[in-house]
Amino acid sequence: MRPSWPTPDLADAGRKVLAIGIPGGIVSGFTDVQAGEGLVRLGGNLMSLSPGEYQLWDASQLAPAIGPLLEQASHAGVAEPALTLTELEAAGLVLTYDDEPGSVERVTTGLNARLTGRLIGNGPHASPRFLVSAHAAAAQLAVDALVYQFLLLADGRTSIADVCTRIDSGMPGPDVDAISHVASWIPRLLRAGLIVLDLADPANEAPR
Repeated sequence: MRPSWPTPDLADAGRKVLAIGIPGGIVSGFTDVQAGEGLVRLGGNLMSLSPGEYQLWDASQLAPAIGPLLEQASHAGVAEPALTLTELEAAGLVLTYDDEPGSVERVTTGLNARLTGRLIGNGPHASPRFLVSAHAAAAQLAVDALVYQFLLLADGRTSIADVCTRIDSGMPGPDVDAISHVASWIPRLLRAGLIVLDLADPANEAPR
C-alpha cells in the first residue's frame, strides 16, 4: 500500500525533499519497463519512473531544499518539475520535511532507515565525537553518540521512531529527545550517503 503524504507546500522553498526507496538506476531489457526508465524499490513494490521523474527522485537523495531542486530540474530539462514533485510525493516516493512536529512524526513513524555507510567510531579514549563516512575514500562526518547509535541500529526494517527507543541515552551526548534529534539529522545523513530511506513495515513496530 502506498502512503498518503500531505501534498507538498511548494511555496515553502526551504523545506527539504527526502527520497524514499532503494534506487535501481536507469535500465533497459526488463519486461514491462521501457528502455531508459528508472527503477525504485519502495517497500515490497518495484516502481518504474519516466526519465524526468527518476532524475528528480535521484536528485532528492541529496535531501535538497524544494527551491533549488525545482530550479535544477528545470535547467536539466525536466518538464513541469513542480507537478512531477507533487506526483512523486503522492506516490510515496519523496517526502518534504522540516523540523515541525507533524513532519517529524511522518518521517520517524512512516519510514525506516538502512545504513549504507561506514562507521569508524570515536577511538580508544572517550570522546563525544564519532566519525562516519559514506565509504573508505569519502570525507568523514562527525556525529554525536545518539546519532551514532541510530546508525548502528538502522536495520532497514524497523521504523526510525522504534529504533530511537533502543538508543542508550546514558551515553555521552546531547540531553535531548532522541526521536526529534535523530529526525533533524536525517537530511544530512541522506545527503552524506550514509543511509537510504524506505517504508517502515508495520509488522516490525514495537507495541505502543
